[in-house]
Amino acid sequence: CLLMFIGIIIIPCSVNALTSGDYEYKIYDDGTALILKYNGSATNLVIPDTIDGCAVSAIGDNAFNSSDLKEVTIPNSVTTIIEYAFSGCENLESVTFGSGLKTIKDAFYGCKKLKKINITDLKAWCNVRFPWAVFDNLYNTELYLNNNKVNKLVIPNGVKRINEYAFDGFKNITGLKLADSVRTIEGYAFANCVNLKKISASSKITSIHANAFRNTYWFNNHSKGLTYIGKVAYKYKGKCPSTVKIKKGTKIISSEAFAYCKSLKKISIPNSVTRIDSIAFYYSGLKELNLGNRVNTIKKYAFYNCNIKKVTIPPSVKTIDSYALGYKAVLKNNGYYDYEDEVPIEGFKILYYKGTVGEKYAKIDKFGRKSLSSITLKVKDKSSIALASSKKAKFKSSKSSIVKVTSKGKITARKKGKAFITVKQGKKKYKYKVKVK
Repeated sequence: CLLMFIGIIIIPCSVNALTSGDYEYKIYDDGTALILKYNGSATNLVIPDTIDGCAVSAIGDNAFNSSDLKEVTIPNSVTTIIEYAFSGCENLESVTFGSGLKTIKDAFYGCKKLKKINITDLKAWCNVRFPWAVFDNLYNTELYLNNNKVNKLVIPNGVKRINEYAFDGFKNITGLKLADSVRTIEGYAFANCVNLKKISASSKITSIHANAFRNTYWFNNHSKGLTYIGKVAYKYKGKCPSTVKIKKGTKIISSEAFAYCKSLKKISIPNSVTRIDSIAFYYSGLKELNLGNRVNTIKKYAFYNCNIKKVTIPPSVKTIDSYALGYKAVLKNNGYYDYEDEVPIEGFKILYYKGTVGEKYAKIDKFGRKSLSSITLKVKDKSSIALASSKKAKFKSSKSSIVKVTSKGKITARKKGKAFITVKQGKKKYKYKVKVK
């Protein structure tokens, strides 16, 4: 594959389809090859990693459509498999994926006999994107790692994120152990693993998205009530009672954990909770809310369309996404069709601490509001003061024997009593009274 270089500009070998043996292909501007069409009749095929000296980086739509393939190996050089690449391969039973893969777009539609997915790099597979995996025939297959059937799946250290649909539908997985490095599990990551019975997770996970473990044996056979994975409140199973108490030590309330729980009226959130994910209480019947002292993140639509009329936003909150609090859905019509619009809840009121993110959210969205100056903690409780401005601030406690505050605004209640925390930020000064019970 000859390229011409003019300065730093790369001229593509060809803009038209080329032929090499059984393959029709095209050259991208970066000098890599896209397979357009396979004209061979092999049943067991190893796709080459180069064609005419150009690395094969992608397999195009319908490239292997309705071929006679029974087994196929995709080389490490391939990063993208475009939609319908192997569609209609009715005899295809086994696919081996190389380590370079980044995206699969509904490539195996109609491969009804596909039953074996062999991956060669587990870390790489966790990061593969499946934009339309819900329509793909990778679902309801068995997972192999370097031709060894996987029963207990051990996610290796170094993996931080497990992408959407990464292990969706692998029916042979019975156990899952997540490395301490894992922070995020995206939606449907392990959904439909119908034999997945046991999950071992660390306390360091920061986010589990909606439906990550949908239709697994673990969830389907779990007792009714709030389910937990590590220190994440994952999802309420069954009909919610009017009051739910989240167990102490929980750090995260997951996406959709209480979504559509119409019977839920009151939630008890322990001070250990630091993050409430998007749509966690979406369309629930929640009326009373106490966020505790350590929540630092409230994601988009977390309490959307609830019945809450008043909430205190603790000084610890660093992030409040749009429509997280104080909004409801109203059905409107634009003359062509009905749609839902986000509108502020009438009479909704925010109690906030001056200089904090809570004050900023209340003012931007023009809610009813009232400033607070007193923080109540129990001995050994931890909290923080997260200012809305990013300017450098100085924090000082009047009695560090009662309340300790660090240079970053982190608070620890040491013993019973009262103290003041003073914050200086540029020309502004804030003073908070702290009561320790």
